[in-house]
Amino acid sequence: MVDLHSRSFFGQHTGIIVKSPSKQDDFIFFTCLRKKKDGVWEKPSQGEGKTIKFSLEEMALILQVLSKESDAWTTYHSFKEEKTVINFKWDNSKKEQIYITIEDYKKSLQTSQIIIFRMLMEHMLVEKIEFATGSILKLSDSGNGKISKEEYPDNLVIKEEIIEVPEKHQKVKKNVKTSDKKKSINNKTTWIKGSIMGSSDKALLIMFENNLEVWLPRSTIHSDYKIENKGIQEFSIDAWILKKNNIFF
Repeated sequence: MVDLHSRSFFGQHTGIIVKSPSKQDDFIFFTCLRKKKDGVWEKPSQGEGKTIKFSLEEMALILQVLSKESDAWTTYHSFKEEKTVINFKWDNSKKEQIYITIEDYKKSLQTSQIIIFRMLMEHMLVEKIEFATGSILKLSDSGNGKISKEEYPDNLVIKEEIIEVPEKHQKVKKNVKTSDKKKSINNKTTWIKGSIMGSSDKALLIMFENNLEVWLPRSTIHSDYKIENKGIQEFSIDAWILKKNNIFF
């Protein structure tokens, strides 16, 4: 059973990429993209497109529509003053077609895509209920080598190990400012470029220039950044967390 899932559903003008970074995380991501007037698709690495995070509960409601147990489901996500309307709805005039609307992105799914979409959601939901809602195992502190269970703490927001690894790694160029070279060596930080794709109280989801999307604890980021800026920014990040997630080699 694999840990990472990623599936693209593209049409002529709009596409949706469904991603599950890890089976141990109780959420997934939808990234919406559209083809621009010049014929080039939007690039998340350049702050384009729209990425939405869905919880286990929302996955269940989406699956309810995909399974035709419900004709439609509508909700909205709120971040600061920004509200994103989300809608899944069957086309009454075409029984085998469903529309997914996220903000101003609208994607229709045909029969074959609906089947794959539904099976993927079913699999990920079952997988996450098994692995993301249970307990973790670790060696007991007594040193006797026995395995004991420790429940996830209530304030756990994100696993720091989350990483999406493409088939071919591309090395990210480390952009270190001259004035900060000494600081980078002493404090073991690295300047690197990326785009903020999502955030929580304790972590940022950053897409780096090699298209890796990684959740990083805010405590490991030592430079100023703007959450609302979806373009490329420079970050000073602890080198150990970058190495741990294979951001650079």
